[in-house]
Amino acid sequence: MATSAPTPLPSEAPPKNEGMQVIIAGATGYVGSTVLKRCLADASISRIHVLTRKPLPEEIMTAEDARRKVNVVMKTNWMVWEEEEMEAIKGARACFWCIGGRHTQHSRWTPEEYLRVTVDYTAAATRAFTAMMERERTMTPAQDDVFRFVYCSGDASELVYNRSLWIMGPTRRAKGCAEKTIFDIADGSKGALESITVRPCGIYPARETLWTWFLTRLVLPTLEVDQLAATMVAVGKEGAGRTGRIICHEDIKKMGRDILGRGKES
Repeated sequence: MATSAPTPLPSEAPPKNEGMQVIIAGATGYVGSTVLKRCLADASISRIHVLTRKPLPEEIMTAEDARRKVNVVMKTNWMVWEEEEMEAIKGARACFWCIGGRHTQHSRWTPEEYLRVTVDYTAAATRAFTAMMERERTMTPAQDDVFRFVYCSGDASELVYNRSLWIMGPTRRAKGCAEKTIFDIADGSKGALESITVRPCGIYPARETLWTWFLTRLVLPTLEVDQLAATMVAVGKEGAGRTGRIICHEDIKKMGRDILGRGKES
């Protein structure tokens, strides 16, 4: 049984739901924290429901935008979605899922644990959000509303699970399995859910060492984490459009660069 419960922010009352509500899972990680900052700065997003196992950093929660927009929902059981949790995030129309990472980042996990986090947690969330959206569609005039699940996957994720892979096989198979699962759920949702995956390769780390600089600048195709976050938020708000539901590294980079460039001009 999950012990999670929504934690209201005492500083200010929640804003009127005049803009879009979104969900972020993994907001304490490198990509997720950047997505959170992007959502905080976006005037069209009125409420951000952060699903997390641990409190957000104090420097984030003391910011004025965070006090006004963020609803923290502490969650320990990612396989079970309790009624009070679903009530806390009701009205959301997008989720940015930034949980998982590479298998090499989690040396203490067994292969089974990595699969559970990467595939099973993702699938359970997608099913819960689909059910929420289906219920809300029956109770609101906007019956064509869509919930967008934006999944941060990885470059060269493999949709055929049993295919032999020489490089980063466990990560590519697990991410591909998660992608296939959320696509299948979306296809069976009668339009209630749209699943979109972004597949970045090398991402500039927050603090570069000589080794990470070598890997991300000279060996791997790279992009800036701000470009990735900008792309994820954009497709969560507007849909994937011409790129289709799998957005590859180069498309992420181009879209993100264009979005950030427009922001500098305005």
